[in-house]
Amino acid sequence: MLSKANNTLASSMDGSCVFNPVGDCEMVSSKRRPPYWCQLDDVTRRTIAEYLDVLTIGSTDSAMARKEERKEWEKALHGLHSVALNEWPHYSNDNNFAGIRFCMRRGVALKGIRLTIKDKEYSPEVVDADLHYWWLCNNNHFEVALALIQSRSFAIDARISFKGFFDTTPLIYSCYRGNVDCVNALLDQGADVNKSNKSGWTALHIASQEGELPCLQGLLRAGATVDRQTDKGWTALMYAVKEGHESCVRALLAAGAARGDIAKVLCSRCRNHRAILTLIEEGDTKSKQ
Repeated sequence: MLSKANNTLASSMDGSCVFNPVGDCEMVSSKRRPPYWCQLDDVTRRTIAEYLDVLTIGSTDSAMARKEERKEWEKALHGLHSVALNEWPHYSNDNNFAGIRFCMRRGVALKGIRLTIKDKEYSPEVVDADLHYWWLCNNNHFEVALALIQSRSFAIDARISFKGFFDTTPLIYSCYRGNVDCVNALLDQGADVNKSNKSGWTALHIASQEGELPCLQGLLRAGATVDRQTDKGWTALMYAVKEGHESCVRALLAAGAARGDIAKVLCSRCRNHRAILTLIEEGDTKSKQ
């Protein structure tokens, strides 16, 4: 039934032609009967959609023009564990990851996405799988990066390193890029909020230095250690002060960050020097009262 469905379903969605499970296509009046897709029950619709091949899914999606059938078609796709879309050998940047973007728009549930990424600026030209998440974020493909997280397509706490030029984790790099959706998704999937790179930097240090307040707030909610120090003895608060990120300083102070070595980094050359100095002094005054 399903192989015949693949051959005839898409061509039957124009309202003049009705698809049925045995593969026959009879001419009917759309005024007498609703489109065949709308006559099926939910279980049958999802079963058919689950086993359609990739090309038929695409052509059927394009053919679902009527409001009623479009609604039922999208309902069938939402949360669907499509055999074809999950078995698609590799999604590629050759077509801007069109298959993944289609799945995300339609709410198709993907698991274990496999990518092929080619970039002439890198050697070798085919980007190694361990660098896929980094490459996607670095090239602003945040939606695809988010799909990789949600589909559990890589080790959430994997260390990312490229020929010794950097050492990071998905969570740390997401904070560096300021993508709070990816940060929250990684945390939801169980990423270690306190995992550090080889220099002792955690995601909280990076978010504080870069002034990424939404990321920082998400990390604090997830239980990030506020006063964790890097190998050089710097805390997240010290980086936020040094870079003059007043909102991050406020958030860290509210989370109980220690002010101990602030004098070490706070000087007239720091950005927002006066505003941050006022914050620190206000905090000191309150702590003495």
